Amino acid sequence: MSYRSKYDKYWIQKVDELIKAVNIANTNGISIINISDIVTYGERKPESWCGKIILCKDTIIRDSALTHLKSLGRILLTYRVLKNYNSYFSFKISRDLKLEIKRMSIDVMTNHRSSSAAGKEHKEHPVINRKTKFRETPLGVNCKCDTLFCGFLWHELSTLKAHDLPKEPGVYVIRIIKKGEETEKAKHKLEDVISKTNWKELISYVNSRLNRITRIENCPVIYIGSTSDIRTRYRDLAGIRHTAFFPILALLLCGWELDYGFKTVPSKKDAKHLEDELKRKYEDLHGMLPALVEE
Repeated sequence: MSYRSKYDKYWIQKVDELIKAVNIANTNGISIINISDIVTYGERKPESWCGKIILCKDTIIRDSALTHLKSLGRILLTYRVLKNYNSYFSFKISRDLKLEIKRMSIDVMTNHRSSSAAGKEHKEHPVINRKTKFRETPLGVNCKCDTLFCGFLWHELSTLKAHDLPKEPGVYVIRIIKKGEETEKAKHKLEDVISKTNWKELISYVNSRLNRITRIENCPVIYIGSTSDIRTRYRDLAGIRHTAFFPILALLLCGWELDYGFKTVPSKKDAKHLEDELKRKYEDLHGMLPALVEE
């Protein structure tokens, strides 16, 4: 097996111990294992080992810039250590090289996110990362499909700048933060504007896409897509090169607030695979695709 990091071999040797420790954490809420032998794989100051990552099933929720923690997350996913658990797990390394594994229920994580969103007074969410400019959780109401989008980064659509996005392949999601006027009213408002052009081809094109917003129901997720370049595709979203442009324009004109989420992957093929997987799981949960996705 080839290793992406010198720490991969270390964590692979620890997989059986990690599996047992996660099982204990799932039962008791917490478990601790000694990883002092990791020093043979890298020389670091005691404090530089410290850090935490959070995972849920097959997704890294909160990653780390530290190589040894990135490696841990990668091996946990590769060996599907968390596949049987419906909880979030944090993996925290202390100065004395103890790995603390703690179970956090999905309800606790969701309620924390919900209460943070409810107390929002400014444009930026309280947990926004000032360096990356993105949140680790979306705003708006909760939904049973939330766990599908673990590991996505989020920013309010109306204030997001394309140059802040990565030029990498990935999947992106559009999600409702707050509803405005009724969808029928939003649809007719933009139709009325477009009809004034008397340009029949444009009117037909716009109307066929605006019909999709009437499919919006209770789920806040309204679009899932993939691309070979997140930044370029976001620019497309702000123009007619994207099929969801006119529906989104209609919603924004009628006071709707939307969130934009994305997750990068290694290749365009991986992006398409993840998009298909998310849509399949979403449809399994809701019985339909997101409202603005072309059926």
